[in-house]
Amino acid sequence: MNEENIKKLKKIPASEFWESREGFQRWLSNNLDVLEEPLGEKLKLKDKDRHLEGNFIDIIAKPAKQEKRGSFLILCKLKRLNKNHLDQIQTLQEKRAKPSRIILLATEFSQNL
Repeated sequence: MNEENIKKLKKIPASEFWESREGFQRWLSNNLDVLEEPLGEKLKLKDKDRHLEGNFIDIIAKPAKQEKRGSFLILCKLKRLNKNHLDQIQTLQEKRAKPSRIILLATEFSQNL
């Protein structure tokens, strides 16, 4: 191995890598496996870019195992997540008849959450 080829990893803001929420959403919908370890569950893409009960959902996924029920509603934000976002999510969860888990992915969270 040539040690000259070894590089140092550098942390960069997500918004510098993905220019838009749509770009991040597209990447994540093709790479749902990155959520397997933190969630402890394998996911399958069900839908994306969907309006659901008055709210915009970036990705809807379902558990890969058929016997598991419910869905994952995934919202991608390349900006600060604020109280309005949480209020929208709470309203959506209250209206849903089927059980679901909501995943919020954001680059920053407001201090007052």
